[in-house]
Amino acid sequence: MNVNVLEVIVLVMVVTIVVTITLAAMSYGAFRVRERRRPAVAEVEQDGPMFFERVRLPGLVERVDEGDGGDPPAGDASRTD
Repeated sequence: MNVNVLEVIVLVMVVTIVVTITLAAMSYGAFRVRERRRPAVAEVEQDGPMFFERVRLPGLVERVDEGDGGDPPAGDASRTD
């Protein structure tokens, strides 16, 4: 078996380059196919936020900004009725 180390290294490099180019071409093709599809029309709720809702923990005092205009958090000690 007369295999030179240099030949093995060159073979590994060539295979790596070919695989990289193949994966890049396939990724680009998948990207183009995905971009060509039309997105589905999403139903948007007008009443509140679409993804997030505020979570208020009991006993946690939150600072209310002046421009917020919201109700003070529940359990706020400085609140007088």
